[in-house]
Amino acid sequence: MATLVELATFVLVARTGSFAAAARQQGISATMVARRVSGLEDEYRTRLLERTTRTQRLTTVGEMFLERALKLLEDTEALDELKDKNEVRLAGRIRMSAPTTIGVTQVAAVIADFTRQHPEVEIEASFANRKVDLVGEGYDLAIRTGDPGGAGLVARKIGVYRLSCCASPTLIEQFGLPERPSDLAAWPCIINTNLAQPNRWQFRDIESRPSTVAVQGKVRMDNDETQRVLALSGVGCAYLPVDLLRADLETKRLVQLLPGWETESMPVYAVFPSRRFQPRRLEALVGAIASVVSH
Repeated sequence: MATLVELATFVLVARTGSFAAAARQQGISATMVARRVSGLEDEYRTRLLERTTRTQRLTTVGEMFLERALKLLEDTEALDELKDKNEVRLAGRIRMSAPTTIGVTQVAAVIADFTRQHPEVEIEASFANRKVDLVGEGYDLAIRTGDPGGAGLVARKIGVYRLSCCASPTLIEQFGLPERPSDLAAWPCIINTNLAQPNRWQFRDIESRPSTVAVQGKVRMDNDETQRVLALSGVGCAYLPVDLLRADLETKRLVQLLPGWETESMPVYAVFPSRRFQPRRLEALVGAIASVVSH
């Protein structure tokens, strides 16, 4: 009979398409991965993978085997959680990703508190402005803004990511305060390539009527923190997350432009691989992150 360890190894090979990638995620050799998969094939007297020199592809039987293996592993973990349902103790590993700004301004503090409360939980976090491949790279969770992306993934809305248009006092002295979004067409702007339309900034007036302005600038980038530094130095006005700008706005190092106009906001999602069951440690972490994300 197949062991849970063998099944978990097979699932990783199927997800990553590589013995080497599965070996890295499990901390074992590629030879051991191949041995476990071969053991399953010998046990069930069927070929689960079609092997080439570079990749492995599931056979028809392998696809059915993967579905049943996933269900068995999920049910086993659910039983383990049921055993400890009356205990506060959480344990295990969570591998997650988040955009850089949300990671730095919100998620990092949550992780610090969470690991203090649950010292048996290990968290590996990547803060970067890219959409990781949850399945292929072995992530348990991704925090994403805007389009959660990815067919077959499970996305849960946990909050709203709000943006603000701002500039330094020196830039305002040069150009004067804008009265309407269209005035920004004449301003130097820092183009935020994280936006769906980097050169078209969205606003709404007091009656929620939309207004879009085509902005121009000599600097384009995807790192919010660097854009903030450039805005502080007067390079141009910026369209950035409120959480990143809050301290600068309070100290008047940056000034909110067009305060009577509503700026763009994006939904924030917790995104999981397609699974019916989520470990309690993962549900608890998502709940903690949701509690600090704006609603």
